[in-house]
Amino acid sequence: MTKKLNTRLKRDNRLLVVPAILQPALLSAGCCLVFAAGPSQVKANSNSSLGSQKKLLFVVPYKDPKLIIQALKNLQFQKNVPPEVPFYYEQRLLIFSKRLDEAKKNIADKLKTNPNWSLLYFLQSDIAELEFREEDQILLLKKALAAEPECVGAAFKLSDYYKETGKPEESVKILKNTLARLPGNLSPERIETLKNLSKVQLNLKDYAGAETSLKEAIQLYPIDSFNHSLLIGVYIESGRWKDVKATADQVLKSKNIEPSFYYFRALANFNLGNLKEAEKDLDTFISGCSAPQHDLQNLPAHSVLKKARELRAEIYEKTGRKNQAAKDRNYLKGLQKEAFDNCIFRESSLKKKK
Repeated sequence: MTKKLNTRLKRDNRLLVVPAILQPALLSAGCCLVFAAGPSQVKANSNSSLGSQKKLLFVVPYKDPKLIIQALKNLQFQKNVPPEVPFYYEQRLLIFSKRLDEAKKNIADKLKTNPNWSLLYFLQSDIAELEFREEDQILLLKKALAAEPECVGAAFKLSDYYKETGKPEESVKILKNTLARLPGNLSPERIETLKNLSKVQLNLKDYAGAETSLKEAIQLYPIDSFNHSLLIGVYIESGRWKDVKATADQVLKSKNIEPSFYYFRALANFNLGNLKEAEKDLDTFISGCSAPQHDLQNLPAHSVLKKARELRAEIYEKTGRKNQAAKDRNYLKGLQKEAFDNCIFRESSLKKKK
């Protein structure tokens, strides 16, 4: 059990996702802060803005996290910070530092005085997951949601569990209940919940439901091209190529152009019979991808580029340009061989180290 627990802790490494409100105290405690795109998923806050809730990753000094833990303790007494939030991250640090028993005691003590803090049950569910106690984990996630239905982190984990165990309808129910509790205006929690809901709906082939969820997310935050790509995925799976093209057109007219949308529009034009327009977009996309060849086997990072070359080769064949088609296909074969050779080399290197 100890070996398995250590493996899970190593997998988490030293990264935590924290809301931006904790940034000043963590900086003063010597943390290295790195921002990443996307909203926080720990706890909903109706007064938060999308900008103030973007993901903040901080790297914990593994050998001596005492300064950060003390900084989080001090934050619990500041008026503008909900006390359960820094307490949550304090216990997460203890868990990452392999001080699991200490974290368990702190959580148990805090539950005596604050039984309605949803993040306490969320913490207990994290510990249960680390200790491979699945039934306890699910029960504690349900307790977290019962204490506070807006605890989106618990909702997402419970939703994922039901989705992975063949109960997607339960997953949809949880996410819809969470949406009903969240404010209807722009918030990172609402957008992330809509994204998660759309993915489950797509798995259920509820294309209309997935489309509705993603259109609301886009309406709330139109500059996030990832939402548009998810919507295009719904249209592709349901064979709505005109809608794929219209959505790609809309994104490509914006200031923040995502190159992959040239591929999406090319795919739509190909299926609509517009081969010349499709080839033009594929040329634009492929020529704009400057990644070195040895990186291209790292799919899914370059899976769109691979698909783009395959589609262009098909267009070449349909229009009688077999030599050009062969060049693209030979290029793809070369990537597959290089990826295979690299895997064999890594495997042999690992065996030698053992």
